[in-house]
Parts: sequence; C-alpha cells; structure tokens
Amino acid sequence: TPTILHYAQEKTHPGFHAFDWGSNKLNVQHHQNTEPPVYDLAKVTAPVALYWSDNDYFAEPGVRD
Repeated sequence: TPTILHYAQEKTHPGFHAFDWGSNKLNVQHHQNTEPPVYDLAKVTAPVALYWSDNDYFAEPGVRD
C-alpha cells in the first residue's frame, strides 16, 4: 500500500521526493524534518532502464528518439 500511496503523492506534489507520512511528527520520525526530502536525480550514477507499455495505467509514454 505505501508504494501506491507514494505514487499518488508524486502525481499531486511536484518533484521526486520521499514518502510524505502525513503529519509533522511522523515525517520528523522518518526524515528528521517536517517535509520529506527531495531526491536530486542528477546525483544518480547507477544505470537506469525505464519500461512502459500502451496498457500500463500507471505510466505515461515518454518522448521517443
């Protein structure tokens, strides 16, 4: 369930960030801050492959080269 909730949060909050636990107390408990941290994707160095299909409800097609 948290994965689906996190996906829903990404649709309503701009940026790529950690899970928002919904209260300042829980966010501080998990993130040591009242706001979930934003991930800087420019710092990702691991190879990444993204896959989607026409019938994938949770993915939108990207720009094709």
